[in-house]
Amino acid sequence: MEHEAWIRGGTGEARARLPRWANPREVFPGGFREIAHVLVETGTQPIRQTGPQCGIVALAMGYNAMTGMNDDRDHSPRILKNAIDMGFTKQGEMFEAYNMARLARASFDRIHAMCVPAPRQHELIMHINHGGVVLFPYDADRDHRPAQRNGASAHWCLINGYFCGRYRSTENSKACDWVGEGKLHVSVWQGKSGHQARFSYADLIESNRQLVGSAPSLKNDRHRLPDGDDLSGLRSLAVMLYPHEHGY
Repeated sequence: MEHEAWIRGGTGEARARLPRWANPREVFPGGFREIAHVLVETGTQPIRQTGPQCGIVALAMGYNAMTGMNDDRDHSPRILKNAIDMGFTKQGEMFEAYNMARLARASFDRIHAMCVPAPRQHELIMHINHGGVVLFPYDADRDHRPAQRNGASAHWCLINGYFCGRYRSTENSKACDWVGEGKLHVSVWQGKSGHQARFSYADLIESNRQLVGSAPSLKNDRHRLPDGDDLSGLRSLAVMLYPHEHGY
């Protein structure tokens, strides 16, 4: 699997395919002392959700990204069946990040999954540079951008890339050092749109941290909600997916 990276600087621009774990500085040696844009992405295709299956389709898209687009089928029906059989959901709603990681491991043997505290900027960049993607819960606004609604519109997205703004590099800089606090944007797919989006990672983090309770429309026996409608199983958490042969 490869990443596609763009680097644009004051002396021009360049584009290259990056092998997994590559440092973009090694691919673009010399020049580019003033970096204007850095974009690293792991490609995938959109999958639209049916009902409250945002986490299910985010996992399906994540798997397709992790396998390098060699398998671009929609695996969401099989994932949904696994989630129902494991007692995690009734219609596709997933309100526990830990269960999402268990579901990923049960559904696919070519990737590994871990439920972790929401990664800091440098952790996210390192993870993507190593060929990984992230399943990330947040509150979605009507245009699907990060919002703060106390969990009333809790939603899952797939982070499959990052975008850095202007940064002055030094000789010893690493790719994960190229971003200042608040400057990072991430490439996102989510099941309610067929178009990729770019969100501020700081906005996603803030949205994730305030997940408290689910939407009133979900509070019925047709959905499986956490005890007490407490979204602590999503709050400040994410699920990292990475190639099974490589952990770190």
